Amino acid sequence: MSSLTTKNIEIGFDGNEWIQMIRKKTNRKIAVPVLPKSKEIFEKYNNELPRISNQKFNSYLKEISALLSIDKK
Repeated sequence: MSSLTTKNIEIGFDGNEWIQMIRKKTNRKIAVPVLPKSKEIFEKYNNELPRISNQKFNSYLKEISALLSIDKK
């Protein structure tokens, strides 16, 4: 998701916006619906999300998993 741009957002078969990307590790295509809150965040940053380091990204994931009581490495 760190390389997400507006080029990755497409209109799906259902008429809604979807994030379409190819995963680097597995080279598989993924499709994620663009929810209202994520669209709001994307617009807040003028359609260009701030770049964060992999270390910080992992830190955020740990924080989210702790809040949701997910005990998985």
